[in-house]
Parts: sequence; structure tokens; C-alpha cells
Amino acid sequence: MFTEIVFDGAEWSLYLAGIFCCYFYKQLASIYQYLSFYIWFTILTNYIGLYFSSNLFWLPIYSFAELAIFSIIYLRFFLKGEKVVLQSLLLLAHVLILLDFLFLCDLFKVETFYAFSKVVADISIILLCLRYYWTILKEDSPINKELLLLNSVFIGYFSINSILFLSINFLVNESLDLVTPFWVLNALSALFLYSFLTYMIWQHGKIQKTSPSG
Repeated sequence: MFTEIVFDGAEWSLYLAGIFCCYFYKQLASIYQYLSFYIWFTILTNYIGLYFSSNLFWLPIYSFAELAIFSIIYLRFFLKGEKVVLQSLLLLAHVLILLDFLFLCDLFKVETFYAFSKVVADISIILLCLRYYWTILKEDSPINKELLLLNSVFIGYFSINSILFLSINFLVNESLDLVTPFWVLNALSALFLYSFLTYMIWQHGKIQKTSPSG
């Protein structure tokens, strides 16, 4: 019962976030508009999973898009003064994901599947989060409470994601009783992320809609 509630909660919190993104999109600050694309693409990924017995083949595509969106977000809003080096490293990460998709990963054979591309995307985003913390500690960036909160949520979510996807072959091939706790942990982290983003999008959209200048 608890497992079903967690999985359903994660799914419906994602859909609610998607609805709020549609309703408030024009009123949202740019960072939340980019996050809206991330939410919509995640919803698309969920729908693909409904029509195929396995959506593992989609994982490298999702990882590429996920990293692209968060790369733009961090370069534009979190790490404005460090473009050249970061762009080069992020480009390398995207190339690795592309190579995985084209040459390395057996996308349709569950028994030998591994999530190299998702791990690359997760670790790259974690490094962006850590880099932002470092700029704060060095006082290279002013402390922005909202960005700091977003960064903390992102590093928590993608840290859990990276650990789980490092062992994806085990998770998709072992007995359900054995792997269910790991998938529940993943669903709980997703539930927290989507609920948090839903709240932030609702707050920003509501404020802009009711402001005299809006």
C-alpha cells in the first residue's frame, strides 16, 4: 500500500507541476520557464514508458536533454562568470552521452543494459551544484536564498539518482521484492522534487498574476 502511494504520488506531483507550468508559464521567471521544459520532457518520458514494455531505450535521449536543460540553467543563473571552462566540460559530457547512445549501449536488451548516459548526466549536474556552493564559499557570488534552496534540492535529487542508476542492471533484472525499496527511494526523491517545483512555480506564478504591474 505504501509503495503504491509513493509511486502514484510521484506521478501525480509531476503532472500537477506540468499543469502549473502551462498555466503560469508566461508569468514565470526565466529559470522556471527552463525548468518547465524539464518537467514537460519528463512527462513525455513517462508517456513513452506507458506505450512500450521497456523505456530503457529512451534513457540516453532523456539524459542528453536533462543535462542540456540544467547546463543552460546553471550557466545562465548560477555560474554566470565561468562560461568557457564549464561549457567545454559540459560539451564533453554531452559527447559522452551521444557516444553511449550511438555505439556503446545495447538499448533494447534489458539483461545487459547499463545507464552510463544517465550517470554521466547526474554526476555532471552534481558537479555544477558543488561548483555553485564553491562560488558561494569563496564569496565570488552573492548569496541568493532562492538559488541556494534550488541548488540544495537538485544536489539531493541527482545524488540519489546517480547512486540508483549506477546499479540499474541490478535493479531491472533482480526480483521485484529485492529491488522495490530502491525504486521506492527513487520515487520518494522524485515526489519531493516535483512537489517542491510545483510549489515554487505556483508561488512565482501567483505573485506575478496578482501584481499591479502584471
